[in-house]
Amino acid sequence: MLKIVILSKRNSQMGNRLTMHAHLLACCLEKGCTFLNPTLGGYADFFSCTRGRLLLQKDLSVDRTPTPRWISSFIYFCVRVLYQMSKISRLLPRCPIQSRKATRNPEGTGLMEFLDQIEAKGGRLALVQTWKIREYNLCAKYADTIRLIFMPLPYLRQRADERLSELRSRVDLVLGVHIRHGDYRKHKGGDLFFSPRQYRSWMVGFAKALPEVKVGFAICSDAKQKAKDFIGLDIIFGPGNDEASDYGNKRTAFVKDTSIEDNYLLSQCDYILGTVSTFCSWAAFWGGKPLLQVCSKDEYVTPDRFAIPIGPD
Repeated sequence: MLKIVILSKRNSQMGNRLTMHAHLLACCLEKGCTFLNPTLGGYADFFSCTRGRLLLQKDLSVDRTPTPRWISSFIYFCVRVLYQMSKISRLLPRCPIQSRKATRNPEGTGLMEFLDQIEAKGGRLALVQTWKIREYNLCAKYADTIRLIFMPLPYLRQRADERLSELRSRVDLVLGVHIRHGDYRKHKGGDLFFSPRQYRSWMVGFAKALPEVKVGFAICSDAKQKAKDFIGLDIIFGPGNDEASDYGNKRTAFVKDTSIEDNYLLSQCDYILGTVSTFCSWAAFWGGKPLLQVCSKDEYVTPDRFAIPIGPD
């Protein structure tokens, strides 16, 4: 029987790491085994139940001090070494320590089957590298536990709540808008990079579809957004806009608490609009809010096109 699963390689930035954590944790809860995740890095200490710990699904207390950065880095290094050493287990029958990689499932499903295969080979301790492999139904089943674990710390929620409360005092409904620039300028040839003007067009279209409702907009971005680009709309910017550069954050940028504040702010909106990104997908899943991810300038944005995701993606 599989006893311990360790995620042994980081997946880019916050949204990717939280997404893979959620799906693996859901599988481990279903199987009754322990999940360890040293790959959250600096993000872990911004959430109540991952702050200062690796063991996650049983101990949900929040009174913990942050893990020193050098300890976090050392543990991750040790896990990476153990993963490489354990590759020899693939040559040994019924070896209790197994390492496996699953990152190329085009359907994005089959994570439970992947773990079952490791268990069938005698695995008791599994070191895994995973990305495009999911278990949506189990994420939905254990959604409440996942949301509890990844509750942002109180001080992070407070600033976002204050900004959103100010906007809600003036409007009936809030559309959260995630404008991802930075690495998306070149990602997939810039196909998912849309200008502020394009986002404004979508925002106007959304508001026009609700003529009897006063709509406000909460804009979060990894690049500095300017109020002049959204004239005529009732907007607020997420806390991250205060510190963002004109270009946008790069993948190597230092982990900032404002990224968690922005994500939490989006999760508290009534609807969430963004392009294909785990950042806005996580916000929609965590907050249980309808999401629309646009892929082309030709798309139209109306409330009926939004849907609540059953799992982050």
